[in-house]
Amino acid sequence: MLFILTNYSNSMKVKKDFEDDHIIEQMKMREIIEQIEGGELDLDLLDELENHLKNHMFQEEEYIFPAMAKMQNLRLEIAGFQTEHAALWKLFSMIHADLGNGKSDKIEKYANEIYKILREHNSREEMFIYKLMDDKAIKEMEKERPVGWVCKKMRDKNFL
Repeated sequence: MLFILTNYSNSMKVKKDFEDDHIIEQMKMREIIEQIEGGELDLDLLDELENHLKNHMFQEEEYIFPAMAKMQNLRLEIAGFQTEHAALWKLFSMIHADLGNGKSDKIEKYANEIYKILREHNSREEMFIYKLMDDKAIKEMEKERPVGWVCKKMRDKNFL
């Protein structure tokens, strides 16, 4: 089961939950890849992971990254994380588009790319963001992303 983020008052707790989320996200993505390799795909699992990742991105982009950008000299790292969020977002969209069109030849490639990005992205976030995060960075966090919210780079018309 994936964690549901809640309002936090202690940065140690949020760090632990976000790091645990990373482990679970990677395990779920690995499970999805194994299903695809076996000729199956649990769409509920795919949707659960995608929704969870988007909620995770919302928390980071709306609360953690802005606080960290003010507190630390991390603007370039944060821009990189936001770009990776958009890449993940786009890859999930490509999987859904191919599923909707009855195409399955590239879905495994997209899933493997998501897994690769997650592994690299998560370890860097833990090193550069979570390690330095303090209580100010997590003070105002919301539970879930609002309907219609998209990650910052996906809102940037020059990005795509």
